[in-house]
Amino acid sequence: MKYLLENANIAYALDERGRNCSFYNKNTGHEYVFAPARTWKLIWREGQRTERPVFAEEQNGRVLVRDNSLALTYEKLISGDRRLNIGLTLTFTLEGNALCVTSHIENRSDITVTELNITAASGIRSVDGSPENDRIMWPAGYGKIIGAPALSDLSVYSGFRKYERHDHLHTDLDLLYPGGSGSMPWFDLYSGDEGLYVGSHDPSHQAICLHAERNVKTNLLSLGVIRYPFVNPGEVWEGAPIIYQPHKGDWRSGARIYRRWAEESGYFVPPKLPDWARHFEGWLRVILKPHHCEINWNYKKIPELFDEAQAAGLDTIFLLGWERGGFARMWPDFVADNDPAGGLGTEQELREGIDYVHSKGGRVIMFLSYFLIDRKSDFFTKEGGEECLIKSIWDEDVPFAETYCGEATYRKLPNPPMPMYGACPGSDRWHEKMKALAEYCLDLGCDGILYDLGGLKPYLCFSDKHDHKKPNMACASKAGRFADLRETIKARGEDKIILMEHLVDCFNQHMDITQSSRMIPRHKVNVPDMYRYTFPELVLTNRELGEDEVNYRDNINFTFVYGLAYDMTIFRCCGRMTDIPNYTEYLKKVIDLRKKHAKFLHEGRFVGDDGFSAGPRVCAKAYRAADGSLGVAVWNLCHEPLTARITSEAGRDYYLELEADGVEFVQID
Repeated sequence: MKYLLENANIAYALDERGRNCSFYNKNTGHEYVFAPARTWKLIWREGQRTERPVFAEEQNGRVLVRDNSLALTYEKLISGDRRLNIGLTLTFTLEGNALCVTSHIENRSDITVTELNITAASGIRSVDGSPENDRIMWPAGYGKIIGAPALSDLSVYSGFRKYERHDHLHTDLDLLYPGGSGSMPWFDLYSGDEGLYVGSHDPSHQAICLHAERNVKTNLLSLGVIRYPFVNPGEVWEGAPIIYQPHKGDWRSGARIYRRWAEESGYFVPPKLPDWARHFEGWLRVILKPHHCEINWNYKKIPELFDEAQAAGLDTIFLLGWERGGFARMWPDFVADNDPAGGLGTEQELREGIDYVHSKGGRVIMFLSYFLIDRKSDFFTKEGGEECLIKSIWDEDVPFAETYCGEATYRKLPNPPMPMYGACPGSDRWHEKMKALAEYCLDLGCDGILYDLGGLKPYLCFSDKHDHKKPNMACASKAGRFADLRETIKARGEDKIILMEHLVDCFNQHMDITQSSRMIPRHKVNVPDMYRYTFPELVLTNRELGEDEVNYRDNINFTFVYGLAYDMTIFRCCGRMTDIPNYTEYLKKVIDLRKKHAKFLHEGRFVGDDGFSAGPRVCAKAYRAADGSLGVAVWNLCHEPLTARITSEAGRDYYLELEADGVEFVQID
């Protein structure tokens, strides 16, 4: 039997087994469902069996048809040989041109429901009948383009080894949010001029997982969102809406759908930036005292490091390893050194270095770790730091272990990494420590604080010493805590700024500048367009594209075209601008071009491929100025001079003479 829900835009149907048997786009005449497939899967735990599945197609439920909704309801659930006294209802509602799916669990049993995977759009081969042309735009970092997903081994994008998952049954795209690589809670399946938006419209900031699953036997896709409710015996749980919206156009239509919801719901409010942050060109990032404690530069060297950076067009120096213990040691005991003989110098010399940068019109950013705790630190041993730690499902602290070495091998190769452990963002004590450290750095005279590892994955935390009542809510207060840190920093002056590492939309709204994910120029899968297009007003850096002179023109040009700031990490932050003279010379030239077109590149909005078309052999991206005019940044991808043609929407052609591997900018409207 078929239970149908339809309006002028969509026809959606379930069969008697609760499977999605039709998802029909009336505007294009395309049926997305090739064969019926499940709409949900539930996981529960009992003793050693921690992943016991409940499959939708094995249940005895009923479908209730209302005016504009279907209610798929189960009074009890079957899992293998067990009959569970758990009620589950999924409600499918048509709202204009979108399908909205909500969920409800009543746990009358003696077990815990840990996971609910909703894939209301299932059994999909293609959005327009040509699976080889389909793409998924996936919000991992800036974004990934996954080609022909119904015909591809999705496990190659997952980060899992083959034998870690049931890849003989299905290969999956899974992405946690908020944090880790998960920058936004939506993705888009598209082909040509049509697509299907899938988004979690949930203001709670709880940990979720975007999910795209390919059945390896049928080559059919199931699209949706996984939640981790941890519904204990006697509890009732409500799941926030998951939105499925067919649309015309490519993934950019999906970006506009998500941005509209984020703005209208108050989920995202663009930050107000001081002028210097809006016009930020980039920084020289240096580690003064590295992990192995062989000092690269002492505090007295800050002036000459900055002078070299400023000569290359950069206006900021970013100090890491400025603390007495050295980089990635004894955190969060961030205290300036006071060793004028064999150490970094004195606190006064650090202040004098910062003052010198200010005298030259520059800015200083100081590094703090938002995540890591060294068990040998004073904070851990004397200030109650132990209660701040994340507790995993194994009732263990969460390690984050890296060893940075110099000339030796004995610390790194025959030894395990030097361990530190993760702090939970739901810890009040940890938040107060982050505020106190910000105050300390501002007292030293810096202009901004960068919270490193600020957007790591949303670990489930099982500690009872934090503000979250459920493991999945460990990040629920994190955005608000960043807002409070911003307020603390801004209390010292509106020109003081807060920064973080990692792209995560709900956190980045509280930042003046975000240090972003690593990108590789000319890459076919990883592309900046998705995040840049959705949140064009955010100031973002590139990442690890200034380490040496290999491929330096590509690195500079790529950053220019996408309107990012330059994160110069020469020799892994152990080098200076004079170490890379060719890079430095060309960087200055391109930064001058950025400044010339600041109306678009700094004060305007990235609009990507909107409003123009470009000829072959170039990479071109558009920017809309506040006055409505349009400009285009153009990169010659060839190793020889090129005359590039840019055509406006009005049909007017513009021709640019580009040097080999060069860039230019043109206003076209």
